[in-house]
Amino acid sequence: MKPNVLTIATVFSLLGLTVSGPVGAAVVSKWEFNDPQGLTAFDSVDGNNGTYTGYGASPGPFGGILPFNGTTNFVDVPNSSSLNFGTGNFSVGARIKTTSLGLELIVDKRIEGSGPVQGYSFFIGSGNLGFQLADGTGSNLCSTGSSSGCTNYSGGSATFIADGLWHDVSVTVDRTNPLGGQFFVDGVLKSTFNPTFRTGSVTNNKNLTIGRRSDSSNPGFLNGTLSCVYVAEGIVSNGCQDSQVKSVPEKSPISALVLFSLGAASTLKRKLKSSQSTEKETTKVG
Repeated sequence: MKPNVLTIATVFSLLGLTVSGPVGAAVVSKWEFNDPQGLTAFDSVDGNNGTYTGYGASPGPFGGILPFNGTTNFVDVPNSSSLNFGTGNFSVGARIKTTSLGLELIVDKRIEGSGPVQGYSFFIGSGNLGFQLADGTGSNLCSTGSSSGCTNYSGGSATFIADGLWHDVSVTVDRTNPLGGQFFVDGVLKSTFNPTFRTGSVTNNKNLTIGRRSDSSNPGFLNGTLSCVYVAEGIVSNGCQDSQVKSVPEKSPISALVLFSLGAASTLKRKLKSSQSTEKETTKVG
């Protein structure tokens, strides 16, 4: 007889539950670069409008495809409380096409050159996705040491995107979960990291910049093309694909265990018994 294997997916199915995420998770700003001719990069979710910089006096329209030349182009978004996430969970994502193998910024919002490094940065290094989490608690030499104020996380070769094709990419940061740092490429989880070492606030007074560093004499200009950028409060891995603001990310396996402690085990037992009886009937031979 085939043994019963009880997976998290089976638990949710038997209990009649859908896989969903925190109710409060939501994209707070999204820039899609389909603006009329002019200097303003409109935020399609909130009022965090940016300025096209390095594109001339009256740039565009770009028709949703924004080029970055790797030397002067970026979008400058003024500092806002909705772009600062304190010690909470958050996500950053983009739709990008590039062949560059340099160290280049997709989204940056950090104090870096003017003080202890603090904030967040989503970038590309050697064609792979990377992320920096900085809480301003130590030196600007990033590491996992207690004397450092920042940590860099690499997605590794599994997140390589410098192939000249369009990719939806994101990083989600659940700051209390040892596996809560997650890199996604085209909707697929490719790599995880542990963000729990950085417990301090990422809030800072710097502008958010798209396509370069926000506070450094070494700008790290992006050489590539973007058609969407978003930042989110909570865990949102597909903000460029979703037409709705609210997200529906996966719950962790811990969430399923909590269901048992709340009395769901009795319901599961009844449904398992019914399921096993049905299995015996449908698999009986002769």
